[in-house]
Amino acid sequence: FLHRIVNHLQDLKEKLEGLSGVSEIIMEALSCNERLSQDDVHEIMSGLLRIQYVYDLNPKTIADGVISGINTGTKLHTVHCYQLGIWASRNNFHILSIEWLEVALMKSSQDRTMDGNLIQAALQLSIEKHDNFFNNRWEFDPHFYNRKLLPRQRFNNLSDTLQSQRMLLGREVSKYPKSQFGFSIRFWEMCSKGSLKIADGKKDENPMKCFYETKVNLYWTISPLKMELLSRDPQIYQIYDILTDGKIQILENLVKHSFQRSTVKDAKRSGINAKKIVSTRTSVGAKFDEREVPGLEILPEVIQLATGLSVTAKTAGEDLQVAAYAFGGHYDVHIDYFDPSPKNVRGGRVATFMFYLLEPEFGGYTVFTEANAVAKPVKGSAVVWHNVLSDGSPDLRTYHGACPVVLGEKWVANKWIRINDQFKVRKCSRDRNRGYVFPYEKH
Repeated sequence: FLHRIVNHLQDLKEKLEGLSGVSEIIMEALSCNERLSQDDVHEIMSGLLRIQYVYDLNPKTIADGVISGINTGTKLHTVHCYQLGIWASRNNFHILSIEWLEVALMKSSQDRTMDGNLIQAALQLSIEKHDNFFNNRWEFDPHFYNRKLLPRQRFNNLSDTLQSQRMLLGREVSKYPKSQFGFSIRFWEMCSKGSLKIADGKKDENPMKCFYETKVNLYWTISPLKMELLSRDPQIYQIYDILTDGKIQILENLVKHSFQRSTVKDAKRSGINAKKIVSTRTSVGAKFDEREVPGLEILPEVIQLATGLSVTAKTAGEDLQVAAYAFGGHYDVHIDYFDPSPKNVRGGRVATFMFYLLEPEFGGYTVFTEANAVAKPVKGSAVVWHNVLSDGSPDLRTYHGACPVVLGEKWVANKWIRINDQFKVRKCSRDRNRGYVFPYEKH
């Protein structure tokens, strides 16, 4: 649909502009693509490919409109599969390119909407490209098969016969944590399977536990916090029903018309504009000071009461940041810690408090790859964790990522709490490598 808007409606509009008697309503309708571009088409294709390799999905099933057993009602035609194969090849996703071109070839023999020879030639080029790069690939690169493909053997589909590195690594992911793709493979496996306890062959030493919390503050005595322990060390908690539907609606109405593409810090630049757009973070976002918004000014106090941290002071935290993830939207594995400038009076990010505003139908989980913890995006809940150890250094066990959204949308609101205002409420430990703990009941 997006491809048609970008490529075909503009041609029709140009043809009609010189004709008399064409209504303004029709011309206005044909102008709906003014803010869309070929980049938007590429973004959608990249999102679909991302969903395919993260969740390890079969392209034939996707082309039939079924994703993880859910019938989307949208099927892909031969030309769509061909375009996905070409786009995957341009981005050096060799296995995905071959798989989609094979699907396109199969469909072309059925609907006769494309020249099969054209698809066959593109498939042959993709195979040759795979083999040309094979010897120079990174170790355990998941975008290659486990051997070269030429000369071709007597079988119809390469993807049905050969194993990909992704399949091999998926079975033994715990053996390659330090490889070039170790973080990515672990992230993908946790997104698709939810946990690596079985894959790692380890005993579950940190069982999830649900409980009511009142100890952190007397405020919660009458209406306790609904808590779930996701990880014991480092401590990661999910708090349910912490945000009402009314406040969520205020947030949505406030930011839905001010979203901009999310960015990350550019290490090569300095200053307030040291940001860049990257493919590892595909969401849109908006920032604002919640203290100045009627109905939301209480949020810092709610977070303070729920965590025992100092949050209400202006210097104690950053402005609330809302991020929205649509189809294929994700954020690769990262850590919220950053090394602040000596001139920064607030210090670094001691903790993250992340609200879930909208939950998708499928996908969009938050996974902590080193802590082996998974948070399901439940509307009105929040996930909280510390980003630093007691000496202020980063807690590398809090690496986490946002799994791609498959169906629906996911909205989150992040409140990053700074460290310099916490000295009265967070005591330093004698053990410099010890993580901070929340003042909750021990479980």
